Amino acid sequence: MLLLAIWPVPPGGLPCGGFGCVLRHVGEEDAGRYRRGNLTGLTRQDAREVLDIYIQAREEQDPDLIVTIFTDSATYHERVLEEPIPDREAIRRYWQEKVVRSQANIKCELLKLYLDGITVTAEWEAEFDDVVQGVHKRMREFAVLVFEGHLIASLRASGSTGHQRPSGSRPGETRNAAGRKRGA
Repeated sequence: MLLLAIWPVPPGGLPCGGFGCVLRHVGEEDAGRYRRGNLTGLTRQDAREVLDIYIQAREEQDPDLIVTIFTDSATYHERVLEEPIPDREAIRRYWQEKVVRSQANIKCELLKLYLDGITVTAEWEAEFDDVVQGVHKRMREFAVLVFEGHLIASLRASGSTGHQRPSGSRPGETRNAAGRKRGA
């Protein structure tokens, strides 16, 4: 694809918002970086690296690691009908309660990642033992993340639980009302 400037512009171009904007070819490697004539600096690879840390922090149940990818004033909104979690320290406390105390045996895989400027949309699948409810869960989660530089300024997530089974059971294994394996 080739984009041309319609109006003559001086070397280096004009900032967007003026009479003319410098248009240029935007290749796959630049996807999401060019917005209104300025490079935001966030690449798909940068976003992937931040999400890799998010996944690592979740699987290792590490609230100290998770806060390294958020700005000081970041918001984390996971529960739709509740207020967002307001800052980095509140996010740490939330993760300590939700991920460290109430989950175990966590596995998480990034499925999709899209980048548009400073906004990332991601989908992942997580499996874990919910130690509070005593069940193993598999969830598909979707998040919209807004970045400031290479840190998350805002995360809005939503998910649905696809499958649940008693903790300690194997996939496909069924149990009766007393919790005993069928046929045992």
